[in-house]
Amino acid sequence: MPQKYLIRRDTPSWSVQVWLSFGLAVTACTIGIWHMPSQKLDRAFLAVGFCFCLFASFTLAKMIRDNRDERIDTSAWVITVWAGFAMAV
Repeated sequence: MPQKYLIRRDTPSWSVQVWLSFGLAVTACTIGIWHMPSQKLDRAFLAVGFCFCLFASFTLAKMIRDNRDERIDTSAWVITVWAGFAMAV
């Protein structure tokens, strides 16, 4: 029997805190990459890796959330998401 989850809506203060911390983290990483003492190609490579890691994490979180109650994604998609996350890390 599938387990049903109680959906609790986030409070406005929680949403503000989450978006502010996300924005601060992305801004800090962007500034760190921009001011890194190296060549432009090294900074570009690091920026691409940062974006890959960020979006792989979002994709994994969404896949886990969507498949919490019952599997809706194919096995191939699940493997692709986990492999992409592992490569990003």
